[in-house]
Amino acid sequence: MHWDDVRYFLAIAESGSMSKAAKGLRVNQTTVFRRLNAYEEALGVRLFDRLRSGYVLTEEGAQIFEAARDVADKMAALERVTAAADERLSGVVRVSVHEGFVTRLLVPHLHEFTEANPEIQVELLVSRELANLSRREADVAIRVTNAPAETLSGRRLLNVVVAKYASRDYLETHTLEGKDATARWIGWIDDIENPSYIARSRYRHLPVHHRINNYESWLAMAKAGFGIVELPCFMADQEPELVRLPPEPEAASRDLWVLSHQDVAATPRFRAFRDFAAKVILRHRDLLEGRQGAA
Repeated sequence: MHWDDVRYFLAIAESGSMSKAAKGLRVNQTTVFRRLNAYEEALGVRLFDRLRSGYVLTEEGAQIFEAARDVADKMAALERVTAAADERLSGVVRVSVHEGFVTRLLVPHLHEFTEANPEIQVELLVSRELANLSRREADVAIRVTNAPAETLSGRRLLNVVVAKYASRDYLETHTLEGKDATARWIGWIDDIENPSYIARSRYRHLPVHHRINNYESWLAMAKAGFGIVELPCFMADQEPELVRLPPEPEAASRDLWVLSHQDVAATPRFRAFRDFAAKVILRHRDLLEGRQGAA
């Protein structure tokens, strides 16, 4: 049995999807499919039922899953010990970060970090999904949360404020209030029914029309005049086509943290990147906290 076989098996079991497993492992789906088939053949058991809804563990697979998860936790602990012992300002730093922070905050300033630390290679893992820092899926996370896990160590930087927006043209041709309101929401593809950003809004009576699952595209659809969205102020306030709607009675906001697993938080290259990220983010405090574009 090889550790790589266990990693591939766990990725499928935990995501329930071949495509999500491939994305997390940073390989193509064909590779994951081939490795799973080889692993099942080597073990002589079928690990998953292939259903239209996804990959579901069989009884034998569920038993192996519990043991495999223990192995993964021990391997991750070993990797953290190894990383913590590395005192060099060189090597790879994997950073888990939301797409908006990458394009608007980090990348424009990343050359500063590169010039100061030429031997450190940065890998940016851009996703709305949270990387598992215990499993070393990432070394540093720039994360919006009001309750980081106890195993994580880092620094709370500021409060990220969100607001409702629509294009200037859209607001001139659509009504938001009353029984004859014509405005619509732009929603998320994976939204539950009546998501909180709509349920807590003064515009909860408006229906959702189009849906999308990418923040930059959500922003683009709002600018193009497809409806109302809720966006972080640091993204939307920089767009002259968009108008911030009146604030809600309880404005939504969440804390922004720069984090590492506590076992590797002192590793010099990880600490160097956290310090850099904090410095860059704090330069834009007014924008992130919604003051720069507030009318």
